[in-house]
Amino acid sequence: MIPLHGVMRYAFTSPTAIALLADGRIDADALVSRRLPFADAPLGWTSTVPGEIKTMVHVNE
Repeated sequence: MIPLHGVMRYAFTSPTAIALLADGRIDADALVSRRLPFADAPLGWTSTVPGEIKTMVHVNE
């Protein structure tokens, strides 16, 4: 079993965010500033890049 923890900090914002993405008003690709393979995932949590918005970890590569 893998424990999964979340936060309620952004409660009730998901429907608005999903609608904005679905309408094309937000370019989700532009929000990803770095992509890492799963083997390098710890770098996404321990090192930052200037201007970084979001790091995506690819688990199937």
